[in-house]
Amino acid sequence: MKKIFLLIFLCVISCNAIHAEITWKLSDDGTLTISGTGDMDDSPWNSQQEQIKKVVIKNGVTSIGEWAFSGCSSLTSVTIPNSVTSIGYSAFEGCSSLTSVTIPNSVTSIGYYAFSGCTGLTSVTIGNSVTWIGDDAFYDCSGLTSVHITDLVSWCKIEFNSWDSNPLVYAKHLYINGKEVDNLVIPNGITKIENYAFCNCSGLTSVTFPNSVTYIGESAFYGTKWCDYQPDGLIYAGKVLYKYKGTMPSGTKIEIKEGTTQIAYDAFRDCSGLTSVTIPNSVTSIGTYAFRDCSGLTSVTIPNSVTSIGTYAFSGCSGLTSVICMASTPPYIECPSKGLPRPFPESTILYVPSSYVEQYRNAYWWDNGPYGVTAIEVHAIPTTYTLTDGETFNNGLQLDECEISYTRTFNNTKWQALYIPFSLNYEDWKNDFEVAYINNLRQLDTDDDGVIDKTIMDIVKIKDGSLIPNTPYLIKAKSVGEKTLSVSNATIYPTEENSIDCRTTIAEYTFTGTYNAISASTLIANNYYTMGGGALIMTDGNSGLKPYRWYMKIEARSPMYNVSNAAKAITINVVGEEETTTDVEDLRMINYKSPVYDLNGRKVNENNLKPGIYVKNGKKFVVK
Repeated sequence: MKKIFLLIFLCVISCNAIHAEITWKLSDDGTLTISGTGDMDDSPWNSQQEQIKKVVIKNGVTSIGEWAFSGCSSLTSVTIPNSVTSIGYSAFEGCSSLTSVTIPNSVTSIGYYAFSGCTGLTSVTIGNSVTWIGDDAFYDCSGLTSVHITDLVSWCKIEFNSWDSNPLVYAKHLYINGKEVDNLVIPNGITKIENYAFCNCSGLTSVTFPNSVTYIGESAFYGTKWCDYQPDGLIYAGKVLYKYKGTMPSGTKIEIKEGTTQIAYDAFRDCSGLTSVTIPNSVTSIGTYAFRDCSGLTSVTIPNSVTSIGTYAFSGCSGLTSVICMASTPPYIECPSKGLPRPFPESTILYVPSSYVEQYRNAYWWDNGPYGVTAIEVHAIPTTYTLTDGETFNNGLQLDECEISYTRTFNNTKWQALYIPFSLNYEDWKNDFEVAYINNLRQLDTDDDGVIDKTIMDIVKIKDGSLIPNTPYLIKAKSVGEKTLSVSNATIYPTEENSIDCRTTIAEYTFTGTYNAISASTLIANNYYTMGGGALIMTDGNSGLKPYRWYMKIEARSPMYNVSNAAKAITINVVGEEETTTDVEDLRMINYKSPVYDLNGRKVNENNLKPGIYVKNGKKFVVK
């Protein structure tokens, strides 16, 4: 019994000795001096907190504990030594008279609500060893005007746990070694900029990123004024597509450049004019809200490289009916709260390669996710397509390795319009058809009276090479009857109303392809020309335009030309009968960004072309 009592007695003495290593003294002028070594685990001065006006922590103290000075509303200044490595939960919460604080280089973490409610705080200096700042650490610090740091590399690496973890949310002005940052240059070697790193830093006017940057966190530059972006409106930060800025007109099509690894938070949010986006196979993550409320987007293909998709990434995309995902492993989906939608609208159908269907259906985050959220409907990507003349075909996906056929009845052997979403090689049509491209339009004054009285469309027969998908052509059957154009191992491109145009000094002629029927009344109301009887004619009102064809519109460029008095028919002239060239003159594809094709009609990456012959905007060019 004596031995047991002795052990307990020694333990009590030992524990009291450890606790006694931290001592404190409150002087008459309100200065609280804290000395000793080790952690500051409690705050025995709480009963006198209203008298504390100044805190001086001596070297040797290693941490500022939870609630250490919470509620010290008269506290105006604090001295923190280089021995302190952490600032605890709510340590200075409600210190409304505190005007400035310097967090030394020794501190690595700042706890939740550490300076919350310090409404008098105007300036914060953060040392270069801080790596983590907890939720709401600077919540309601409405008086903050400046944040001071010494090392930008360290700042980029701080893990801000929430929006109000970063004092810049209120301060708006960042200083490095006493100089305000306006032209921010991210140092080479930085690969990741954490969430909220520069949010609300309104003093920024430009940002320069090194190629080493591969990730930019959520809202990292939210609320800043910088606008260093490319002419197409895309802001890239190294390998990260950060944001789209500028006016996005309806019908905009975006091709994200090869090598991009991340589509960042909010990148295309509210871009309702976006109708098509091409995501390269280098992208590994699509951020939260990346395409939210892009109501004009009807389909998207997610490449095999994508491993994660953020919460609400495609939420609010009311027109998004289908998504193709080529990833062999279902990408991780950030899980929303109970009852909230998945990254895609609930009506969206997900298409994956047939061998992956069951894997996606059994994937926790896709078909059997938590919280009772509506499952995503998963189907195999179709590989066989039969296009029937006269039936609308609206495909918003790029589909590879397909068997495709298009059947059409030819009642005569005259020239007709052709517009299809896949490529045909010369060998595919040469036995049954002649195919030509539009080369030019000529306007003639045949009687020299100063008035244009004849218009001729020149076309050139194609005798080698391939057709470009979604491009107006002319076709002529060598015999009447039902004909089928079929291709194996083909790529079907998204159906788009692309145009080519010819310009003269007095008028512009635009040829636009369609996969939808156009009524006779619409043709008449817009003075559209269509192919009929081997010529371009204005409709008599008895028939409309079928899908897989194109129509022509005339717009005057000179007062001397009256569109309403244009000829009812425009004759066709075949030129270059003996020529083998397929060069196109005086034509221009009207696209947001025109794609490049090889001579087999395959879409290729313009930024990585090998020596050879290619087609862009309907014209050939050579890469040596």
